[in-house]
Amino acid sequence: MKKVILAVLLTASFISVKAQKTFDIVNAGTFSSKESGIATDKRKNIYGSGYNGDPSAIGRINFKGKHSLFHKFGEGSRVAAIVVDAEDAMYVADAGHKKIYMKGRKDDTFRDIVDCSPIDSICQMVISPKNGVFYVADSDFEANRSKIWMVVRDSDGGEVEVVANALPAIGGLEISPDGRRLYVGERENGVVWIYDILDSGRLDNKRVFRTFPGSGIAGITSDTYGNLFIARKDIGRIIVTTSGGVILKEVTTFGKKPAEMSVNMNDTVCFIYMPDRKTIEYVQLVDIFGEPKYM
Repeated sequence: MKKVILAVLLTASFISVKAQKTFDIVNAGTFSSKESGIATDKRKNIYGSGYNGDPSAIGRINFKGKHSLFHKFGEGSRVAAIVVDAEDAMYVADAGHKKIYMKGRKDDTFRDIVDCSPIDSICQMVISPKNGVFYVADSDFEANRSKIWMVVRDSDGGEVEVVANALPAIGGLEISPDGRRLYVGERENGVVWIYDILDSGRLDNKRVFRTFPGSGIAGITSDTYGNLFIARKDIGRIIVTTSGGVILKEVTTFGKKPAEMSVNMNDTVCFIYMPDRKTIEYVQLVDIFGEPKYM
């Protein structure tokens, strides 16, 4: 019955449900309590790391809620982040082997494209829509310390460079749809910073975007209009803001620990990885914005 309801909700045009609440797309226990990589593609599939509790495995869920193993990287791998670009190519950050892998839409399997050996602990990754440059959060959560690396692909296997150093532990990383700004959320202090991205790919003009007292940041994503979805650590809340920082809505999740999120490519659903429940929840954007039009 749950899957039938889900199919109706995700395929019908802007069906209203109870506002500001989330729903499960798969049963609790399907994913992991430690990984939180999540992405969506043009074909309405959702991908999550830690499938069936395996840190090296990615699960795929279709729009009807049916899930299966998509890819398993094997012993020693830990999928920390998944990114799908506008061409439906998938990039996976493997924190275990410190590599970035790529799979094109028509490719049969993944190939190794960047060696990230200098990066201590890959936690989040985003890709610039302008030039394909990766930004990787390297966080030591126990020491409350982070760096941001710029990763550039080239014919020699890529280059990595620190572009922000001596930061508190990062809980959320997102790039604006135009590729001009990088948002960085502090995992413990609830501050979201914003950087300008220069033509060189380096970061400049760091300033406060918003501060959220009382809880840290566990994930950040955006829709194609630049509205931000900010996961509040340990309190079961998603705050939705405009690109200018105006708060639009607060969404309540079933679980208390929302983490990484992904808005699908046609801006209708936001999917939320919930490590405390080992599942993925979702909320329809029409229930946030009230109509199929965004600020």
